[in-house]
Amino acid sequence: MFGQVGRARTARRGSCAGETRRVRMALAALLAWAAILAGGTAPTVLAQEPAPDLDALPAYLDAQIPAYLSEFGIAGAAAAVVQDGEVVHLGAYGMADAAAQRPMDAERTVVHIGSLGKTFTATAVMQLVEQGLIDLDEDVSAYIDFDIPQTYAQPVTIRRLLTHTSGFEARDIGAILTERGALPSTRDYLLRNLPERVRPPGEAAGYSNYGLALLGYVVERVSGMPLGEYLHTHICAPLGMERTITQQVPAEGAAGDLATGHAGMQPRPAEYIAAFGAGPVRSTAADMAAYMAASLGLGRYGDVEILQPETARAMQSAQFSADERLNGTGFGFYEMSRNGERIVGHLGSTAYFHSVMLLFPERQLGVFVAFNSAEAAGVLRTTRFMDDLMGQFFAQATVGTTAPADFAGRGAEYAGTYFWNNRHAQTTYEKALFLTEAVTMQPTQDGRLRVASGGAGRTFTETAPDYFVSSDGMDALLFHRDGAGRVTGASQNSRAVFTLEKRAWFEAPWVTWAALLLCGLIFAAGLVINGVGLWRKRREGPVIRAGRWSGALMALVNLAFVPAFVLALAALLQGQPAGTALRLALLLPAAGALLTLAMAAGAAVVWVRREGALGTRLQFTALAAAGAAYALALSVWNLGL
Repeated sequence: MFGQVGRARTARRGSCAGETRRVRMALAALLAWAAILAGGTAPTVLAQEPAPDLDALPAYLDAQIPAYLSEFGIAGAAAAVVQDGEVVHLGAYGMADAAAQRPMDAERTVVHIGSLGKTFTATAVMQLVEQGLIDLDEDVSAYIDFDIPQTYAQPVTIRRLLTHTSGFEARDIGAILTERGALPSTRDYLLRNLPERVRPPGEAAGYSNYGLALLGYVVERVSGMPLGEYLHTHICAPLGMERTITQQVPAEGAAGDLATGHAGMQPRPAEYIAAFGAGPVRSTAADMAAYMAASLGLGRYGDVEILQPETARAMQSAQFSADERLNGTGFGFYEMSRNGERIVGHLGSTAYFHSVMLLFPERQLGVFVAFNSAEAAGVLRTTRFMDDLMGQFFAQATVGTTAPADFAGRGAEYAGTYFWNNRHAQTTYEKALFLTEAVTMQPTQDGRLRVASGGAGRTFTETAPDYFVSSDGMDALLFHRDGAGRVTGASQNSRAVFTLEKRAWFEAPWVTWAALLLCGLIFAAGLVINGVGLWRKRREGPVIRAGRWSGALMALVNLAFVPAFVLALAALLQGQPAGTALRLALLLPAAGALLTLAMAAGAAVVWVRREGALGTRLQFTALAAAGAAYALALSVWNLGL
């Protein structure tokens, strides 16, 4: 039924005695140092510490989560822990609504779990697969009432959508709204936001909110039920998840239990998911405990079975991965394994809510944590929470690596700017968001590779051809090459649902920022100089006067674009209706380009006719050149003509 389920993954368990583990660690260290002394490249050796004391996990969360709230300025959080099918901990911390001083309640407070809800949509799909109503390898077009472009010979199948390997680019602006009246129907959303197919299906993992929204529509079409109704009837109700909300707009009576989203400890508007199948669930920590128990039970919780064991096992197994050494994507779930522990689960984020579900199948352990503040991105969307948790309970002894002796001579081939392939669209204005999220890689003087983004980074060491391990042993990178042997991208173990793509030098953010800054200074000077010249009404010829008008207007239009675009984009990212403002902002580069052409023509005329002072001619030329450079810089990010 499921085809290739993926490679078997066995993690070291905590069943061995502590003494045996210490012997293994010592032997591993001796072998590593022998390799180092022999002059070879020794891989980082990771040996599991003695069996973790998981009984201490509730107390750890009760101490650590409040510390996160204080450190990051987060309003509140809720947590759940299950083990061996039993709920062993429910925790509530801080405020569900800071303004109203309403505390979090693990059993009553409903939080938005964002993309973690994709696992519910995937479960619904797999239930219909079990019934023979959906074929994993069928073209998705067979189940919907509109066409997917036939960009490639290979169709977009249900399997590819479930594993985030459809080849769609990301089109996420407008996926979350703050005005319920602006919510389109599922079909309208999918038609208006149909993304480009930018790579063949199955070539690389590329996270797709659209893909799961599309699968939600497939569930509706095949089952004959709205997605929210289906999820409630076939997943939540059987599991006793009585407070879980699967409606796109919660009923009025639910308002008292809904957590409020926050930013800077200030309440923010409610969020509604337009790409509904990508985030269809709001839930409580207690209800998520039941869901985790069912997931760890391979579809069974108590006397209830929502999936057959082989189906649930397939969902949690690697159906696609870039390499056997890296984590892969399952059906709706993805692998987050590290420190010798097999982990599957999912992260969830909206603008103001962040959550994570971690399942340790071999230990029959599940952990769910949710926060209701934008600032929680610093806890969950980084590796902070995982680093702290794994370091506390699943620590490993790490033996350092030696850098390859020849890396200094070839490290430059890995250097450059990389983008996460499906973090943002690459054929629309959304590409500009990469200006704040690019990943840079540079070889270091000691023969390693520094990987950085957003001011934070890690150092990696090559331990096998094109395969690098982080200095702390917690992550790995595998680089990809084209047919000519050129490095084209990389896959990172900690981010199984994304792929890094190497970009051209002119797409490095610093190049664009430098160009915009220099051009902005020239525009500001030109606006002042030509504005003053026009105000003083000097006796100048018509060509000079026309040049001053063109220069002043061009400078004003181009200077206005960046703040106008940023403000409109920020509003859209927060779910506010700013589409008209964005469209108007995107007209400014076109107007600026036309005025640049007029400026260039005027500059050419004054040089040919030798009109005006030398300073005026140079100033016109500088403005024309800056306008051209500005238009070129914007066009790299799909913001120009």
